[in-house]
Amino acid sequence: ANKPAGFRTHMMVAGACALLVGLGGAMLASFSRLHPGLITADPFRLVGGVVTALGFIGAGTIFRPQGQRVEGLTTATSLLFSGAIGVCAALQQWWLAVEPRCWHYSYCMAASHGSPNRSKAGPTGNNG
Repeated sequence: ANKPAGFRTHMMVAGACALLVGLGGAMLASFSRLHPGLITADPFRLVGGVVTALGFIGAGTIFRPQGQRVEGLTTATSLLFSGAIGVCAALQQWWLAVEPRCWHYSYCMAASHGSPNRSKAGPTGNNG
């Protein structure tokens, strides 16, 4: 669509990350009750899988069939940031989920309204 991801997309990314991490924890708890001692868990692998998926989504926002011009880096990092907030929420790390989100929201609002030293389109001429 040649535009940055919107608020709904960011909500869906954060929600999906929270759901995947929360589901992994629930599956581990359920399976461990049914088969004690049979499974060991490495929560870092689950979070690593979520980060890999976010990288794939981010790459899709960066690559464009318009030649050598790189666009979408801000959108990709913003989606990664939203996903990280979702992971924090799933792990009940509320301070880590809320405080950076406030900073991120403030930054995005300032960037979208422009500043005297920066055009609305951003330093590369795009908005994403």
